[in-house]
Amino acid sequence: MTMPDLIFINIAMLAVGVAIGALLGETSRQHHDRQLFREYINFMTESEHNNELLFREVIRFQTEKGADHEKE
Repeated sequence: MTMPDLIFINIAMLAVGVAIGALLGETSRQHHDRQLFREYINFMTESEHNNELLFREVIRFQTEKGADHEKE
């Protein structure tokens, strides 16, 4: 092989390496993004559940308060 052929092969291998690295980096970033999204969804679900429990407790308290007020 001549020197220009070796240079061309080295450049081609470098380009393939960079392309593979970019693909792996994108895959890793996408995985990270999906994980963050899952955590966000779990947090929102838990938050909605807690809000629902709080709302029920407020309604119960208001109902009891109203019943106590009517007794007086």
